[in-house]
Amino acid sequence: MPGPSVVELISQINYAVETIEIGVRNGTVRIADIADLKGTVDDARLRLWRLMNQPVADDAMAFEERFRLKRARDLCGRLAADLQAGKIVPRHPEFSELREISRTLASAIAVASGPGG
Repeated sequence: MPGPSVVELISQINYAVETIEIGVRNGTVRIADIADLKGTVDDARLRLWRLMNQPVADDAMAFEERFRLKRARDLCGRLAADLQAGKIVPRHPEFSELREISRTLASAIAVASGPGG
């Protein structure tokens, strides 16, 4: 017997997320209770991305490196655009940590790229 269709699986995922959102809003689910969900979702995204790019990704390590770099690029780009547009105000304490990590990352990229990199 065949399993659920992709459409049915998407519906189940959406239902699960909506259920969690409702639980957070009404107080029956704490944010701390869903911390493990983030890791599960990240793992699922990586596995699905790998499936979609399977013919291209022969080397698993190179595949994961590219995935992580694309995710970082996308997140940083959106964050920079939101900051420039005033959608996010840098009042959160995480901004000082992000600034320091960004400097460390920029330095690491320069060193890894070599002279003139």
